[in-house]
Amino acid sequence: MAHWHFFPWSVQYLIGGVIVLSISVYLLRKNPKSWVYQALFLFGLSIALWIFLAFFHRTAPTAILSKQFFRFDLFFVSTAHSFLLLMLLFYFKQKRIYVAIIAPAFFVGLIAILLAPFEIVWSGPALGWAYKSEPYFTALCYGVGIPYLILILVFGYILLKKSYGIARRKFIIILSGFVIFYFLGVTITNMMLQQSPIFPPFGGILATLEFGSIAYAVSLPLEKITAPKLSKPLEQLVESHIRFLNTFQDKIPGKELGESSFRFEEYCEAMGLRDVLVLESRKLTFEPDRLTDENISEMPDNILRIMKEHNWTIETVNDFTPVFVGTYETLRLKSKDRADGWLRQMLQRHGGFLDKQGILASMPSGTKLPAIFRELQSGKAYLFKEEKPSQAYEKLKKALEYEVEGLCFTKLEPQKVRAMYGVEKASLVWLTFKRTNTERIVTPKNLGRLSSMISTEIIENSSKTVVLLDCLDQIMFANSFEKAKCLLKEMKGLCQENDGTLMFSIDPEMFEKEQLAAIENEMQEVGV
Repeated sequence: MAHWHFFPWSVQYLIGGVIVLSISVYLLRKNPKSWVYQALFLFGLSIALWIFLAFFHRTAPTAILSKQFFRFDLFFVSTAHSFLLLMLLFYFKQKRIYVAIIAPAFFVGLIAILLAPFEIVWSGPALGWAYKSEPYFTALCYGVGIPYLILILVFGYILLKKSYGIARRKFIIILSGFVIFYFLGVTITNMMLQQSPIFPPFGGILATLEFGSIAYAVSLPLEKITAPKLSKPLEQLVESHIRFLNTFQDKIPGKELGESSFRFEEYCEAMGLRDVLVLESRKLTFEPDRLTDENISEMPDNILRIMKEHNWTIETVNDFTPVFVGTYETLRLKSKDRADGWLRQMLQRHGGFLDKQGILASMPSGTKLPAIFRELQSGKAYLFKEEKPSQAYEKLKKALEYEVEGLCFTKLEPQKVRAMYGVEKASLVWLTFKRTNTERIVTPKNLGRLSSMISTEIIENSSKTVVLLDCLDQIMFANSFEKAKCLLKEMKGLCQENDGTLMFSIDPEMFEKEQLAAIENEMQEVGV
């Protein structure tokens, strides 16, 4: 029976494959949702499989088995760098149409699998099996492969010109590794192998070194934003902006490969910082002299819009808070009326977010906030004893004016609630046994579904959520008072843990005296 041909050169394939695969998995776990990192993972996976299959091709016991391994080995050799090109394209814009760029490479790979356009030859016990390609397949590989290599160099160079600082160094290292170890190294090695099968195979080593350059580039931390010597009264505000921007830049997904530097430029433009952040000697500098009154008042608004769109920005709230507070104080130095007007505008646009994230709690003493922020505080539960839920809905209507999220569970038809109480912006859930395709519904007996809806709404919203329930009596009648009270406790706990606000509107006549007392004992505040 034929045996496998192990030789010292084959160790490079095993070690190299493990290293490349490990780097690929590490990077994907860092940013699993990034298209750039997904493309890089496919690039690394293809190279790892290429290296592993080269080991089995070289060491196989027979030429027939070696040929089967090499069919698939050539597939991954042909397709690997199409994923590198795809990764570079995703830096510019994440468009699904770009995936079509891998089609020519896959065509060549499928030709290798289906037609096996090569001959397996024995190169001796020191090197194992080698191969010689058919001339037409060699021409096809060069005809398809060279454009890929040129495009990688072109797009890599464009990214290099657009990047700055450490991100620029990352791209220099990644592109240098590609040029030295693959563009030159692997190309020359393959040419030599075609001329002489006994030429030592360096493919595993070169592919590992190419990926090693990526690993080194990943390890380089992005540099911080700096500012020249500052002058009062903008000193504290500018320092706050710099701290926030450095934290923001550090939290952007994709910093390992420099993707975050491109996203950071996009975010800075969206924040209105294009004229304030200056690129000098490949370093970003915050220029306070370029700040205008318009910049100062608009930047927090722009930043808040970005923060509400991306969950990862919640980690930057502590650094953003001094920016928001500092903007208000800077404007107040010039005009108290203007500062109050600016704050009122911010509350109308972002009040729910500012409240839930604790930013309003950091405002200086004496700051005028709308009464509704005192009347409906985060983490508290309010009881309204009224025949009709008009007071509770009036409170909700006021809260909705400040971009607070509203979630109502009502025994009334939602269409009537919207018309009667003007809470069109709120999400309404109808507690009913009826079936309808026009409204969200939940049956009075499905308490688990009701709790789940509250939990999802409160936890997923980065803005404060006010939950109003006017149907506790219906829940009690459909289940029992004890189950209704358990639901009340659960809802109160969810709001306390996630900085939501809970309101119950009940008709006292629908409950016995002891039941009403038990409900009141569960509420932290009683609305009258």
